[in-house]
Amino acid sequence: MLGADRERYAGTRVAVVGSGHSAFNALLDLADLAEQAVGTEITSVVRRTLVDQMFGGEDNDTLPERRRLGSRARQLVQREALFA
Repeated sequence: MLGADRERYAGTRVAVVGSGHSAFNALLDLADLAEQAVGTEITSVVRRTLVDQMFGGEDNDTLPERRRLGSRARQLVQREALFA
């Protein structure tokens, strides 16, 4: 999880811009870090007109990994571990 960059982000406020695979993976890594490092806050910045579009197709997505990423990102927002 974040490897050598872990200390760079621990205890800070971080904004991740985008809604692609790279952004989702960064958000998930940072959410794991936030569970361990007090004061770590994550904000997701996307350009979508509907919040539901932010998470991709989820259950309707034909690609299992992309479906999993979107579902995990939605869960983070729902439990307020991530602000969108």
